[in-house]
Amino acid sequence: MDRITPKFKDVPAAQLFEVAKTTDDNERVMVVIKGSIIEGDEVVKTVALQLGAAGAEARKRLTDAGLTGLPLGGQVQIAQLKFGSRAQKSGFEQGWDIQPVKVPTEACWCSISRRARRPSMDRQPCSYPTASSYCFKA
Repeated sequence: MDRITPKFKDVPAAQLFEVAKTTDDNERVMVVIKGSIIEGDEVVKTVALQLGAAGAEARKRLTDAGLTGLPLGGQVQIAQLKFGSRAQKSGFEQGWDIQPVKVPTEACWCSISRRARRPSMDRQPCSYPTASSYCFKA
């Protein structure tokens, strides 16, 4: 079987706090950050930050992990990092911009085998353009 949906989808950086609030206990928030290094080169990298217990306000969860984000309209900039925190160890850089936030998608696996063509309760017709395939939702 082949996975036909991407593992993550991009949401705007402005939704960082909403994503952090809805993330489960001790799960990670993945973001793409962009900034300049001392040599003047632009660097873009994907980093993940493990959050603590759920239930707290989003800003508190991020701050407890060592990251303070500053919303600037539709953008979020990394305003402060705690020394030795999970955020610093994960590769976040102070002053860099948070680009898209990566959110996990629901997995959709498709098979075009003979067996998959028969209707079943756990399969549904695939919404992606493949020949005679069925989707298996994970």
